[in-house]
Amino acid sequence: MHILWTYLRPHAKLALLALLLAAISQVLALVDPIIFGKIIDGYAVHPGDKSNDELISGVLRLLGLAVGVAVLSRLAKTLQEYVTRLVVQKLGTQIFNDGLRQVLRLKFQEFAEMRSGETLSLLQKARQDSERFINAFINTVFAAFVGVSFLIWYAVTRHWALVPVFLIGVVVLGGLTGLLSREIKSQQRSIVR
Repeated sequence: MHILWTYLRPHAKLALLALLLAAISQVLALVDPIIFGKIIDGYAVHPGDKSNDELISGVLRLLGLAVGVAVLSRLAKTLQEYVTRLVVQKLGTQIFNDGLRQVLRLKFQEFAEMRSGETLSLLQKARQDSERFINAFINTVFAAFVGVSFLIWYAVTRHWALVPVFLIGVVVLGGLTGLLSREIKSQQRSIVR
């Protein structure tokens, strides 16, 4: 892990930008249903004593806001994927080049004893693994952390009892996902055998 951080350090600003864009995208994606909830609660279920013109203008205003939030969310997600790809490519290339440079520093006899194809294969695998790790971290782990944090904040601002219900739901869904992934892996192994 320490080695990965040393390679990631020169690209820290781009990595932080990717994390920021991922957070913005995730929060905007979670704000969109809140807007639709306001439309349903404030205009469809409980219109109050609003005139038809007020209802239509209010709904159109909130729908426009929802469209704007959705577009900004997709834009942030697209920019985040682009910046992540940039970081991943730069990091992978740097790892591969340093590994290749290290192999070329070997004496010819040591290099001849090693299988060059195997060495290049290991370098490419290290590069691909680091790229997959960065992508998975930004797209899955960080986005999930931001999403869970936003949902906990929203639950706390609405009613305290929503937090335990939410956390129980996260544990149940996580357990089910883990069980399903183990079952899928065992089925894949049996198919490969």
